[in-house]
Amino acid sequence: AIAAQDYSRFPLLILYSTLVGVPWTSASSSTVCMNLWEDFKEWILPSGTFAKSRHPKRDLRDARIILFIFYVLFGILFVWMLVRLFFFGRVEIMRMSYKVDVVEVPSVAVCPYLTGAEITGSNSEKSISVYKYAIDGEIELNVVPYNCTYDRRCLCIDLSEYAFHDYSLEDTMRTGSTGRNNSVRAIGFHESIWLQTTLKDPSEEQTLKVGFFDSVDEVPAWFYARHGTSRLGQLELQIWYPTTVTLAKLLALVRGHWSALARQRHLFYYSSQESGGLAVTSKRNVTSISYEMRNYFVDETISSETAFSAYTIVFVLFAFFLRSALVNAFLAVVFPLWEDPEKPVEIRQMWWFPASLSSLLHTCCCCWEKDEERAPFYP
Repeated sequence: AIAAQDYSRFPLLILYSTLVGVPWTSASSSTVCMNLWEDFKEWILPSGTFAKSRHPKRDLRDARIILFIFYVLFGILFVWMLVRLFFFGRVEIMRMSYKVDVVEVPSVAVCPYLTGAEITGSNSEKSISVYKYAIDGEIELNVVPYNCTYDRRCLCIDLSEYAFHDYSLEDTMRTGSTGRNNSVRAIGFHESIWLQTTLKDPSEEQTLKVGFFDSVDEVPAWFYARHGTSRLGQLELQIWYPTTVTLAKLLALVRGHWSALARQRHLFYYSSQESGGLAVTSKRNVTSISYEMRNYFVDETISSETAFSAYTIVFVLFAFFLRSALVNAFLAVVFPLWEDPEKPVEIRQMWWFPASLSSLLHTCCCCWEKDEERAPFYP
């Protein structure tokens, strides 16, 4: 009775004894514990696995220890991944890099420095002029600025009908930075855009907030330019598919909106250098911005927007179900299957295509070894 009262504190053991049909008594407590231990060992690795080994019992014991250590390490790794995912804000991603030949020229938004302010100097028809330097030289683009409002009142130009083209080095070996063949040595020509604007920031900062966006992603990538200076820089493009799984987006997917679960984002990174000091900018009324593609390699990334999302849950479930494949691969490497040396040779037959090819070579090629045996033809 005392033993039964002590073991009553272990409900899992009592539940196990109920399932296997063994009444719970003090005498059966050790039996249940032994059954649990034996079931656990059988779950790790079944008995008889090394029946053909020289030392079956020893190999089975060692293999169970090795496999148990593997399970422990795999479990620690999986728990650590969950901790980093849900507590450290880690978001798993899938990334792919590729090259493109054409990139849409980013449109431009020119804004004041302070929130709620309005850009000045937009009354002039030539408040923004845009030139493109292509392989044939300078081309003035016909653009019409229009008002656009973010958290401040800005002026935008749409350049979505134009594109940057990548050229081979052989085609642009002597092409200069502004186009045409005026370079003695190869300099790596890239098509570029030169934007000049007379727009001004009404605040004392005298700084313009400029953003790049395109027809796919209307959220600008912002940077700042002091009024009267020239910024010369290069662009890099990264494509991001933030996945968000909600009921509304699933319904939109059923209706035929294939991009409902993953809206494409185009993230432009602009690395530039400013020219023109304070002594120069105080006398200039024009701000210039030059940009070109640094290269035409694009990084495409798929991930969720936050650490906890339906996409993340699917990723965790995929990693969990991948456990079986990893365990099977580990078993195949560490404990390979035993092959019977007396196993008969597997009988095979020739596929019709190589059989026909062999017959053709025997017929047409005099160098091919003649065989008096008539090979069967498999239709």
